[in-house]
Amino acid sequence: MWWTLPEDGFGKGAALASGYGGQLLAIVPSKRLVMVQTAESGNSRRGTRTRDFIGLLRRIVAAAP
Repeated sequence: MWWTLPEDGFGKGAALASGYGGQLLAIVPSKRLVMVQTAESGNSRRGTRTRDFIGLLRRIVAAAP
């Protein structure tokens, strides 16, 4: 599934894709950034959290020139 990310935090055209088992992909054109998370389902009791991925993405975008 694809979602658009808030323009005020990520710039125009930013999007997030979420796949099976915690696979995530973010595209942030304003920073020329693509961030990917791969995961094997069943390896972690906690699982993967989309909010943790987006939190890390926010920190990277804030630090990027």
